[in-house]
Amino acid sequence: ARRIESLVCGHPKPLVITSGKVHTLPTSGVPLGIIPKFEYTLHEEPLAPNTRLVFYTDGLSEACTKTNTSMLGDKGVETFFTSHSIHNSAELTTALGTTSDLAINDDITVVVADV
Repeated sequence: ARRIESLVCGHPKPLVITSGKVHTLPTSGVPLGIIPKFEYTLHEEPLAPNTRLVFYTDGLSEACTKTNTSMLGDKGVETFFTSHSIHNSAELTTALGTTSDLAINDDITVVVADV
């Protein structure tokens, strides 16, 4: 059986997309190194076949839309990836890179894994 074990310490919550439905992995605590000897909680969950995992940095969720200068936000990121859920990772990269409505002010890293 497929499963994921995760510790999310300071980055946005990763997306888990299965059959067009999305949920996020929980955060585990504060960013690494902020609080000495902080005890992080390991999260484990099973993964259904054909699940997509999306990990991203805050540069994506903090990108502003050019039309109304509001941040994309975590909900906007969820909407983008669920609306492009039938695309493979190369097509996703192209779609993300050609989204002309985003004003990107920070570095962005996105990792997409289909499991």
